[in-house]
Amino acid sequence: MRDNIVSAPPSAPKAHDAYAAWRLPAFRRYFTGNAILFAGWQMQKVAVGWEIYERTGSPLYLGYAGLAQFFPQVLWALVAGHVTDTFNRKRVFMFALVFNALAALGLALNSLRGGSVYWIYGCLFATGTARAFFTPARAAFLPQIIPLRIFSTAVSWNSTGFEIASMSGPAIGGLLIGFFRSATLVYTINAAGALTFVVLLSSILYTHQPQQRPPLTLRSLSAGFGFIWRQKVVFCGDAGYVQRASGRRNGNDADLRQGYPSGWAARPGVVDGCAFVWSLHHGLASGTPRPASKGR
Repeated sequence: MRDNIVSAPPSAPKAHDAYAAWRLPAFRRYFTGNAILFAGWQMQKVAVGWEIYERTGSPLYLGYAGLAQFFPQVLWALVAGHVTDTFNRKRVFMFALVFNALAALGLALNSLRGGSVYWIYGCLFATGTARAFFTPARAAFLPQIIPLRIFSTAVSWNSTGFEIASMSGPAIGGLLIGFFRSATLVYTINAAGALTFVVLLSSILYTHQPQQRPPLTLRSLSAGFGFIWRQKVVFCGDAGYVQRASGRRNGNDADLRQGYPSGWAARPGVVDGCAFVWSLHHGLASGTPRPASKGR
């Protein structure tokens, strides 16, 4: 009797849907705003370098521009992480974008009036402060609006958009500066891009989950350093980040630069280009539906 019983075939796994994230209005708005913002940042980077060197002719002053943006990110890193974990992340995200837009408008006004170079450094310090709060808030916001089952796909597309913005932004900024012989329009576009992202974020449904707010002490602020020391976290280079962000680790945490021909690792332009090509390739390749594996 039992010989006549036929066991039901195992259910086939669901086919990979590379476009599942695009069916979510929240992701479409987030992706659009994020790409516009990063393109604007890259445009502004070109404009700041051009304007400072045009006024001073000194490479040292260009170095001060990088320091003015880097120092506040280190200065506010602990506070920004604590604020992001404590308060509504969407509001922190939007506040950082508004502050970034105000800094860009300050650069535009200074460029239009031919103001002091030191005013540029002040605006860049404000930009760095905004990014100090923007970075942790952005990293914590995306997992809250994307289901876990398609999160890796969303990260892959987001990484592709970032690389495209990083490559197209400087080109657009350079063309605008070359045509108008002024950086004012570039700064204004960057401010408009940040405000556009704010509008798009405001239309995304986000439910804040209140957490217990520990007192703001030196011990609570330094808890992140303790975690890094215990877990031995290793920060990798650009190409390695792209590889991990795209979800293609292949069980290997080695830096992708080890596979480059000799001497390429010392050429940052080539490295960034390879990272862009990798991210673009994976974004396009993930659009091809994968055949469902047969059950055994």
